[in-house]
Amino acid sequence: MHQSFEARTMTERDRVATAEVLAKAMVIDAAYGYLIPDPEKREGALRDFFAGHLRTQLAHHFTFVGVDDGGVVATVTLRRSGLVDPSLWTTIRHGLIPFASAHGWATVRRLFWLKGAYDELEARLAGGEPYTHVHMMAVAPELQGRGVGSRLLAERMSWMDGRRPAILTTHLEQNVVFYERHGFEVLSEETLRPPGGAAYRVWSMRRPAQERLRRSP
Repeated sequence: MHQSFEARTMTERDRVATAEVLAKAMVIDAAYGYLIPDPEKREGALRDFFAGHLRTQLAHHFTFVGVDDGGVVATVTLRRSGLVDPSLWTTIRHGLIPFASAHGWATVRRLFWLKGAYDELEARLAGGEPYTHVHMMAVAPELQGRGVGSRLLAERMSWMDGRRPAILTTHLEQNVVFYERHGFEVLSEETLRPPGGAAYRVWSMRRPAQERLRRSP
């Protein structure tokens, strides 16, 4: 990582490059393997999916990027509960319709199943409290393990409301170790069984509100 590294809010100019980083990092993720079962088509389909999804997020400033030497090398989306999500029409127009046209409505049905499953996990992790959700995070594969993700997450989390706990889910055991270094702890490990797809493990993690941590003996 060079001295030129900068963590900032994603802009429209960053959107396609950010989608590329997400697609390359998530191609091995079990949930996205269920969404796009064909491994030969997966990376391209995920690039389309993330590009559309990120377009719906632009106005809400949920997504941040790590930029090094002028290019996007990492990204994280931090969504606070209680904020207004993109409108249904915006999501359909910029996300679902183009994605369904390119990849079929069966893929959209799998997407809705995933959304329902993870909405349930998110609600369980939140426990009725306001929270920050680490919604998506990725580092360019060639830079993983070099501190890029740690720097981006630490810098962006420092801007969030410390009175709120932070929650996330992950499907890779090495990611559990990464998030534990940032104060998260595993609350549950379980197996999801998507209809028509392979079962896979998911770890649900939570970081206590930082004010509470400071008050602990």
